[in-house]
Amino acid sequence: MAANHWFAGRTDLVLLLIDTDRLQSEVRLDLAEASGRPVPRVDGPVNLDAVFEAAPYRPGPDGRFHPHQEASGFATHGVATLDQIRRRVLEVMAGYRRPWWVAGGWALDLLLGAKTRPHADLEISMLAADQLALFRHLHGWDLRLAAPGQSLPPWDGGRIQPPFHQIWARRGPGRPSTAEEFAADLTMLGFLLEQSRANRWVYRRHHGVSRPLHQVGVRAAGGVRVVPPEIALLFKAKAPRFKDQRDFDRVLPHLDRAARSWLASALEQAQP
Repeated sequence: MAANHWFAGRTDLVLLLIDTDRLQSEVRLDLAEASGRPVPRVDGPVNLDAVFEAAPYRPGPDGRFHPHQEASGFATHGVATLDQIRRRVLEVMAGYRRPWWVAGGWALDLLLGAKTRPHADLEISMLAADQLALFRHLHGWDLRLAAPGQSLPPWDGGRIQPPFHQIWARRGPGRPSTAEEFAADLTMLGFLLEQSRANRWVYRRHHGVSRPLHQVGVRAAGGVRVVPPEIALLFKAKAPRFKDQRDFDRVLPHLDRAARSWLASALEQAQP
């Protein structure tokens, strides 16, 4: 990596993830002296709207810099368009008769009707009570339980318990791989298990925050159902990253008074 070549031992770096489609300066390729591999270099100033993530960049326990945790996902899925995501979601979920909604950053972009930044993955929310129906729907897929610090154990359809609330899926039979390799698979999807009770969606991080289930899905252009923007922003508020704050700033002006009021109340309860 270029960081190991030029900045070995530094602990004060900031890593910028840049959307080259929005970058106004030219990108050139230089050769790293040690590896001989081409290294991209921005030849000029970086316009802020091209930066979609910024994070402290420190070496690992071995003293070396390692790729950003979402680097493989961005490299594989970052170029997807709105139309491609719509088609993919409708194809994968065709025949699934239980509630589901596109979540995360793609949900916001689908509602806005424009891709605002690259995304490292595609996440779909569904009810935890329907996980057996999902397991049957994804017959033949490689299904894993995903959680920070875990090793992606296979999911055999058994009841999923904390700390797991997310399923990673890719087409084809199971095969050994790291999280980075799994995330780089072109068919990879993430499924988020949402809590519910008595026909209400319940925020899994604070059960005092809830919503009638019929108010959870919003239909975006192309017939894809997505989580309401105020719910997507609530999930982003736990430990907001640069891109989460940018998403909030972009989407907030599009929320009506009722959505703003609900989000303000939810944040006061869950993230005071």
